Amino acid sequence: MMKASVVVLNHDYAQFLDAAITSALTQTHPDVEVIVIDDGSTDDSLAVLDGYGSSITVLAHEVNRGQGAAINTGAMAASGDLVWFVDADDALLPEACARAVAAIEAEPRLGKFHTPLAIVDGEGRWAGATLPGDPTGLADGDLVDHVFRYRSHGWPPMTGNAFPAETLRHILPVPEDRYPKAADSFLNEQAAICGPVVRSSEPLAAYRIHGGNQFAGRPPDLEWLRTKLARERCSHAHLGRVSERLGLTGYDPDPAGPIDIALLGYRLASLRLDPDGHPRFGDRPDRRAALATRGLVAAVRSPHLPLVDRLTRSAWFATMAATPVGVPQLLSAYLPDGPLPPIWSRWRRRRSAGVPTPLVGGERRKEPR
Repeated sequence: MMKASVVVLNHDYAQFLDAAITSALTQTHPDVEVIVIDDGSTDDSLAVLDGYGSSITVLAHEVNRGQGAAINTGAMAASGDLVWFVDADDALLPEACARAVAAIEAEPRLGKFHTPLAIVDGEGRWAGATLPGDPTGLADGDLVDHVFRYRSHGWPPMTGNAFPAETLRHILPVPEDRYPKAADSFLNEQAAICGPVVRSSEPLAAYRIHGGNQFAGRPPDLEWLRTKLARERCSHAHLGRVSERLGLTGYDPDPAGPIDIALLGYRLASLRLDPDGHPRFGDRPDRRAALATRGLVAAVRSPHLPLVDRLTRSAWFATMAATPVGVPQLLSAYLPDGPLPPIWSRWRRRRSAGVPTPLVGGERRKEPR
């Protein structure tokens, strides 16, 4: 029987730790180890963890080293055939590990298993919304050729992804200096070329919106864009090394080569906000018209984009390239693959908010020490 490792990543989320750990301890799969990486918390997290005794393994960083470092520490400690990283403010649903293990057993070459996320509030209540809203927005199948040509594909945030241990051996360690945050993007980009990706058609994990999430309520600014561009460059270079390790052909070493719709959007936004300080990608300096044209081509050709998304992104590229004023306001309203949902989605979510029902929570499971 395959073993699953659930690695809970925590920094100052003491108020949510019980729910995350309980969700891992109550998995229906019979062989699950639970590891908690406490990344230099300054709140009551260690006191919460102390109450679990030997039912979990706790590894603590003395200082906050960031998400990438926490992932590296957790992966080194995990002994499972499957590793599921869970942010401490999120939770797994009971069948999560069983479904992921079944996916590996059905496809031994599996690169990654992922699931849509049920969006819950700070109290763990679910009003019916998922991330993404349409589960088919998550990629499925053999993605190697797609990643080499387009790079971008659909994946959920950290807690929606489970990785075979073999995949992690190919792609780790996470570059800790570049990924103190958003390390899930690094894992997902690399894992997609390690074998077929399988998605769940229904949520198997919960994503908590509580006002303290990374970038919660924060429009993309120049600092966010430049950080994102630096990470994209780092991830692209690492993808080349993983490709070589796996013996794959077709990788383009030019970071500006693939028709990467997300990266094209970040580059155009950065160029519009600060043309003088915008970093160079490839052999030629970026130009508004060229980026917009390639963005339109990517929107039309990218096979994983639904029609509405193609039209929306096409309109954004054209408007961002042509507008003489109001660039920050446009970015605040919508940036493809940015840190905020489009403004119309935010409006719709507020209007349609119903009576939420509890989805995650529960009392802490303790055992004698």
